[in-house]
Amino acid sequence: MHQDVFSEKYCGDGMPLWLVEDELKEYPLPVSTEKFTWDNTTGRPENCTKFEENWGEYYFSYSVAVSFEKLYTTHA
Repeated sequence: MHQDVFSEKYCGDGMPLWLVEDELKEYPLPVSTEKFTWDNTTGRPENCTKFEENWGEYYFSYSVAVSFEKLYTTHA
């Protein structure tokens, strides 16, 4: 499965929205101090296009890092 920046929830593609936890709403800190607003009907950020040209920087946000950590952490 191909993905860029984990999920549509983080202005990318890959993981379905239902796999990304809702409490990670501080996105895109620390890439930007301006938090994104959320479209409650789609579950996606409303202002992804604002930073579209630098989309790769979203990998460095706390929310994306936590999502990847949860994906790859094994719980016994």
